[in-house]
Amino acid sequence: MSTPIIGPKDGKGPAGAEHSDPRTEAVVRHFLTWRDLYGGVLLLLLGIGAVVEGLSHQVGNLFRMGTGYFPIILGVTLGCIGAAIAIGTLMKGGGTTQLEPGEHFHLPDVRGFVAIVGGILAFIGLAEFVGFAPATFALVFISAMGDRTMTLKAALVLASVMTGVLIGLFWYALQIPLKLW
Repeated sequence: MSTPIIGPKDGKGPAGAEHSDPRTEAVVRHFLTWRDLYGGVLLLLLGIGAVVEGLSHQVGNLFRMGTGYFPIILGVTLGCIGAAIAIGTLMKGGGTTQLEPGEHFHLPDVRGFVAIVGGILAFIGLAEFVGFAPATFALVFISAMGDRTMTLKAALVLASVMTGVLIGLFWYALQIPLKLW
């Protein structure tokens, strides 16, 4: 059995040596055992969410589809796949804790996730009150900061250029119903 490597992607701990805390290793082994169950449940929840959102729109029928028809079909399909994965994992009693040769388990890097979600939330919060341009700038700037190689100057330049491009595309060409400033 391979020993999961826990820590940064270079496989080294804070002091430069590999480390294995027994409690952390137990959590990792639990996650590895039930990772297919967690993935299946996540797909099931995403499918249910798509169905619920699709039901808030006009559904129609197969010959005259409404805007909610496709999300419902997609959500049902996704939910069924997720349920099959989760049930299959439960019937097997979990997966294996063995890692494939060359596979390493690393703690997730949440910086990118937080930055992208934060950028989207900033856009949602700012778009209606301060306008499309500042909200777009905030979205791109905050999301860009999720990249560890991004500098503050590069993020400002990227956000400025992307804001100009997106104003031209969405505000002038597609005429979205948001105030610019």
